[in-house]
Amino acid sequence: MQSSEEMLFVQNGIYDVGFEWNNNKLYRLRFGQRTVIGGFNLCFNQRHLWIHRASTELKAMSLRKRNWKMLEQNFPYFTQCIKVKLNYHYQTHIQNPLTQRKQEVAHIFENREQFKCQVMTIREKDAYKDNYIANLSKIKLNSTLDYLLLPSYV
Repeated sequence: MQSSEEMLFVQNGIYDVGFEWNNNKLYRLRFGQRTVIGGFNLCFNQRHLWIHRASTELKAMSLRKRNWKMLEQNFPYFTQCIKVKLNYHYQTHIQNPLTQRKQEVAHIFENREQFKCQVMTIREKDAYKDNYIANLSKIKLNSTLDYLLLPSYV
């Protein structure tokens, strides 16, 4: 997570917003002109939770943190109005949709077949006992057991 040092007012171009899951970057939202990148984070001194990437060439104007602080001191009502709009946009168009999509991705990974299998391992000293492996077929194993791992005989 990075801290925000500036906000970008996008004039032209398209950018994507997403998140990282298992070292894969998944971009789920796309925004264009007349939007702000990093405005919520700069105004409320928050670190970035989401990742951004330009889809096309972006043309934007930036406002650095030190200049934002001067605006807050000199024009408190104006900056308060901007904060309200940025907070609303961030919550409704970025935070809530991406949180929901991140939960959907987590649900997909939780329900994958490769994570549902159970494994039974046999200790090496038990494997060498007489008829231990032959008697395994007589043992009633859990019905969800998918794999039986045996020690290698070297």
